[in-house]
Amino acid sequence: MQKGFSPTSVLVGICLTALAVAGVYYLKPNTLPFPRNNSPQACTQEAKQCPDGSFVGRSGPNCEFAPCPSPTPSQTPDETASWKAYINHQNAFSIQYPQAVIIKELNPNEITMRLPDDTDNNLVFDLIFININPAGVTDIKQAIKSYDATKLSSNDIVIGGIKGLYFDSVPAAYEASDAFVIKNGLLFAFRIEGNSPKFSENKKIFNQILSTFKFLDGTLEERNYVCPKSEWVNCMPGPDFKNQEQCSEDFLKWAKSNCPSFKGGAY
Repeated sequence: MQKGFSPTSVLVGICLTALAVAGVYYLKPNTLPFPRNNSPQACTQEAKQCPDGSFVGRSGPNCEFAPCPSPTPSQTPDETASWKAYINHQNAFSIQYPQAVIIKELNPNEITMRLPDDTDNNLVFDLIFININPAGVTDIKQAIKSYDATKLSSNDIVIGGIKGLYFDSVPAAYEASDAFVIKNGLLFAFRIEGNSPKFSENKKIFNQILSTFKFLDGTLEERNYVCPKSEWVNCMPGPDFKNQEQCSEDFLKWAKSNCPSFKGGAY
């Protein structure tokens, strides 16, 4: 009798094979061609307070807090904003000084300033001297050759936009510091000297005063400008209008740069 596969056994084999294949796909869901859920993750509604007082929330795929805003650097107040201004027309420069300082012009080439010392003793004082003399040379070290650079320590300083020399401590009857700069053939010498208990504090004021020094490089007419006595100049037109010069664009620009308390023209 010839042996072979019966139809029933063949059918059973086919069914078993189909079940095996189906089981493989069922046990490996990652192989199924179904689309994945790529929708963004919802972050919790939390907030974090930043050092500046503002708040940031969570965002991004990892729901991390957003970075805090960078702090804005605070502006240092200008201590010289309320200072008075001295203008020397002959030597074409201006300089500012505190309200409490007493200034005296002996002549256009010799100016003194007395700094506050909080004493009633006339023998106690801190003074600033400004002297202008022909330099004779253009090299600052040659102009002050009496200062032996090998013995006295000096530092570079910028006065009125020009590089000069600053001597922090110099031999004198009292404590003293000097600064020098050359401009247009003139040697500008600045000294603070004194014996008051406030000398260290006044020395800082001296350095601030030096920082306000400006050369007036404009025309002779510009150099002869005088700061207005009030904060505003009346520039309202009318039959009695008398401030034509002070209301000019050139004067207003000069006054805003050289007069600490001046605010502008009133129209």
